[in-house]
Amino acid sequence: MTEHQLDLKVSADLETLAPEDMRRVIRDLRLNCLELKRQNEACLLTIEDVKRSENTLRLFLENSYDVLFNLDAEGRFVFASTAWERYFGYPVSDIIGQSFALFVHPDDVAPLSEYLQLLLSSNYAKTSPPYRVKHANGSWIWFEANGMPYVTANGDIQFTGAGRDTTERRKLKEQLIQSQKMEAIGQLAGGLAHDFNNVLSIINGYCSLLHMEAEHTVEQKDYLARIMGASSRAAELTHSMLAFSRTQVMTPQNLNLNMIVSSVGTFVKRLIGEDIHFQTVIKDAFLPVNVDSGQIEQLLLNLATNARDAMPDGGEMTITTDRFNMNNQFIARHGFGEPGEYGVITFSDSGTGMDEATREKLFEPFFTTKEIGKGTGLGLAMVYGITKQHNGFVDVSSEPGQGATFRVYLPIVLSESGSKEAGITEIEVVLPGSEVILIVEDDADLLEFMIRMLTKRGYRVISAANGEEAVEKFKNNSEKIQLIIMDMVMPGMSGKEAYDEIKKIQPQALALFSSGYSAKIIKEKGELGKYAEFISKPLQSALFLKKVREMLDR
Repeated sequence: MTEHQLDLKVSADLETLAPEDMRRVIRDLRLNCLELKRQNEACLLTIEDVKRSENTLRLFLENSYDVLFNLDAEGRFVFASTAWERYFGYPVSDIIGQSFALFVHPDDVAPLSEYLQLLLSSNYAKTSPPYRVKHANGSWIWFEANGMPYVTANGDIQFTGAGRDTTERRKLKEQLIQSQKMEAIGQLAGGLAHDFNNVLSIINGYCSLLHMEAEHTVEQKDYLARIMGASSRAAELTHSMLAFSRTQVMTPQNLNLNMIVSSVGTFVKRLIGEDIHFQTVIKDAFLPVNVDSGQIEQLLLNLATNARDAMPDGGEMTITTDRFNMNNQFIARHGFGEPGEYGVITFSDSGTGMDEATREKLFEPFFTTKEIGKGTGLGLAMVYGITKQHNGFVDVSSEPGQGATFRVYLPIVLSESGSKEAGITEIEVVLPGSEVILIVEDDADLLEFMIRMLTKRGYRVISAANGEEAVEKFKNNSEKIQLIIMDMVMPGMSGKEAYDEIKKIQPQALALFSSGYSAKIIKEKGELGKYAEFISKPLQSALFLKKVREMLDR
């Protein structure tokens, strides 16, 4: 039957229907039309939902901090989010279809390929090893990604991943490791220097006793002078070690930084030779800082020595001082600092400069680029230690063949009153005495020397080898003992702990503490009180005797 014949038949059938059946058919047709209309509207609503979802997904992809990407089974880009362009500088359209390996550092291609093979055997996401991706400007950016394989609707295997730039995080981690390493070595250096100071105290002391006891021939005087000279050089080495470890004894004063720099200029000219043009530039007339002038002078002389060695054929060397306001933007950009006002010493040279690998190790102890026998590797480590001990910061910028610039930031003191130049006072003639003194020292040789020195000056001495023995001897002789000379750091009961016990017996007991550690570390062990003072090691005989006399004459 043709379609036309079917239509005629349906029409004939409808004509034979009773009115009631006709109404039922029309009602069913109307219901069917309404259902078709509802389904059509539902389809339209679903399309709008899809469009909204697509917009949401697009916004997510465009604004995500992570780089989102898909790779085919051969490692070619199928998709990449716009974050790829933000991180690496390539338009997304330029990388689609390109192999991912083209953008990866050659040294990182093999481990990354192993990672993709590992993903194929996994059913869950895995984090990639760190790898470097080349930026459009030629630099390398450290990158990590979480990836997993999946099967497309066509049955193809692809990799989907989400990753981010980890360059800054790696730098911070390296800085932390470097800081921890230098702190550990610093503690070792500080401990060694403390013990060495005891040895130097003995050498200096016996030379002084020998010098005082008798007349000497010219040759003998020369021998003594050479011993004392060697001892002084050894003391400078311990100062370097203590400066690096930030435990060097400091005598800070409010000083004008410009005056220190200017006074050092004369020594720098003698140090560097005539083939280097040297100048000092003062940009701010008054830079009040609380510093140990001797240590800052050491810092500058070490920088000068380092600069001189970088200019074997001569060149330019400049020291500039200025005031600088360190703000949060500077701190965020450079990765160091505390907000506030600083006096800045800028030390620049026109020498050979250095590459990035050298700059990263520059302040490490014993690191040197000089030939064997021409450098200890402690000079710049000491610069770092002195700066840190003064609550400052040091930075260096340099490129091969472009010289180097060191910047040392030292906090400006809030009160500018009292700033002055450091003066040298002459040691007065030390008078003898007859008082009873308790000496507490765990180093037997140093204890023996101190006993001999004091008894030769007329003092009566009671000795103790540790804190516990000191407390016991003071109990038995508290009415006679007029001064306690005590090492601060001893095994078992420390000098401070022993002194606290002694003050329970005699609250006004006078004590002179000695140590090769810094006054800061001593204070961290507790305040000494108004009846105690501190003298640093290595002990200089005249200064030591003068201090003893001053305390007894209170």
